[in-house]
Amino acid sequence: MSAQDYNLVTFTPVEAGEASGVNPNTQRQWRNRGYLPRYDARSTTRFNAVEVAAMIVRRALNEASSKLNADEPFIALAAMHVLEFAIKTRPDLIPWERTEAVFTEPGKPLYSYLVARNPPVRDALAPLASPHMLEPLSELGRLWMCKSLDHVDHIMQLGEPAESVVLIDLQTLGEKLARGFPGPIATLAASEAA
Repeated sequence: MSAQDYNLVTFTPVEAGEASGVNPNTQRQWRNRGYLPRYDARSTTRFNAVEVAAMIVRRALNEASSKLNADEPFIALAAMHVLEFAIKTRPDLIPWERTEAVFTEPGKPLYSYLVARNPPVRDALAPLASPHMLEPLSELGRLWMCKSLDHVDHIMQLGEPAESVVLIDLQTLGEKLARGFPGPIATLAASEAA
């Protein structure tokens, strides 16, 4: 199913907070900092599932390390994987039978772990040639997404010994998010529903 075939349901700040664990006051602060979309004064604030998933990823990063900042494309990519795990946990979040990924690229693996490594791997491209298919995502090898704990271990073996490591389990975040959503996160587009 392509992006044109469905519409994302939106959630109020309270509903988004219940799903992500990010309260509306923090959401407002994040909007002011540019981490969440801003709406004009006439609009009621609403968040779609991708934005709610980004909240839970940002919250996990903030809880893991107050010094760890990630850019928005990285947060958005991690959020897509979190949503796929949420749908695996609770298939009723989408109202159609699913044969492939909805939010991530079909045929690509789901990444289960987000890793922040300090110091970064100096030659961030070297691991891409490895059989582990690791993906450095930001700041030249500091932030990574991995398919398994073996891949995380591989990152730890690269370059200088790691002084600090932050490991976030995206599958667990997806399971938490699935329990928090009040209902479906998407609906079929009108042309598909007819």
